[in-house]
Amino acid sequence: MKNRFHIAIPVHNLGVASKFYQTILECKPGRTGPDWADFNFFGHQLSLHETDARPTLTPAKVDRIKVPIPHWGLALSMDDWILLIDDLSSKRVQFLVEPTVRFEGVTGEQATAFFADPSQNVIELKGFKDLNEVFSI
Repeated sequence: MKNRFHIAIPVHNLGVASKFYQTILECKPGRTGPDWADFNFFGHQLSLHETDARPTLTPAKVDRIKVPIPHWGLALSMDDWILLIDDLSSKRVQFLVEPTVRFEGVTGEQATAFFADPSQNVIELKGFKDLNEVFSI
């Protein structure tokens, strides 16, 4: 059985958010309603829900990097991460945390980058040196 992750996030303008996920992240649209839309987010189900809610971001330290909380995202192979970061950079995405490597030289070494959608939902992209170490201690 192949599992799919589902996440529902608030957006303040469904049209603007939908355009971002379709053009910047190249997510294919799915079912929609008057105030919500589903997208294929790299094989996972992302639901955007239009609301006046705004995320409150708080920094937390991971390794030596302050990261915005809350956030969500993808764990990728390093090669896939590099391709996606290069694509986002070519689209002039502004990174909240610039692409960098953390846990260097130890189990779980990974590259990371953070950026926000137009509603300030923060997305993290992780590129693992070894994807088998995603859950390693």
